[in-house]
Amino acid sequence: MTEEKGLRGLGLFNVLRGCVMIGASEEFNKQLKANKDNLDYQDEDGNTILHYAASTDHYNVAKGLLNHGASKRIRNKEGKAPVDVATPALKELLSFKIRIPYVRVNK
Repeated sequence: MTEEKGLRGLGLFNVLRGCVMIGASEEFNKQLKANKDNLDYQDEDGNTILHYAASTDHYNVAKGLLNHGASKRIRNKEGKAPVDVATPALKELLSFKIRIPYVRVNK
């Protein structure tokens, strides 16, 4: 990761984390649409935005992150994935196995 990309990731991470913590869903959605890169950026504890959304019971935020490609498999420094820190309401969403549709490739 380049330093510039890391700094952009940190900036976006801080904006999205702030939106999650104060429940600013409109601003969160705006930032998410404008900045689809770095959704899996990890803070100093190894947490992603999805970890924060899961632990603070922000169902729509977590669903939006997943829909935009955030990984639910990343583990923090304690070895916990977002599902491990999730509230009961979010455990089902995060433990759901996504089926990948079959796509026929013409040769």
